[in-house]
Amino acid sequence: MKFKGEKMKHKVKIILLVAVIIIALSFFLKRLKQPATYSVESTVFVDPQANKAFLLVMPAGESLKYPIQSPLTGGDAYPAYRCTKDGTIFGVANSNVTPKCPVCGSTEVVIPEIPSGKDNMDVPNPVHIIK
Repeated sequence: MKFKGEKMKHKVKIILLVAVIIIALSFFLKRLKQPATYSVESTVFVDPQANKAFLLVMPAGESLKYPIQSPLTGGDAYPAYRCTKDGTIFGVANSNVTPKCPVCGSTEVVIPEIPSGKDNMDVPNPVHIIK
């Protein structure tokens, strides 16, 4: 009888293991069917050839090497900044450099805002790139 009881315990363990595997697979397949959601960040870049600033949306946490290729001209584009003192919009080629206005020298800068509903805008002055 002892031998028969051990067989029964073994069968129960196998049935439980199969049930756990089926449940795990169903959760996995459910997640595959759900649309992927991504956290995104947007930043503004400047294209000196086009003399325009444009919005770039990318997955959050993704880092880019500069320059990037501009979707406007295919040329180089750099992160854009706007001087809060004189309004100059300029680009910075090196992420290790503190953004400093090429016109007045101020380090009080912000990322320029693209007008609502648009993905790019004209830059009123020739675009300077700080290297």
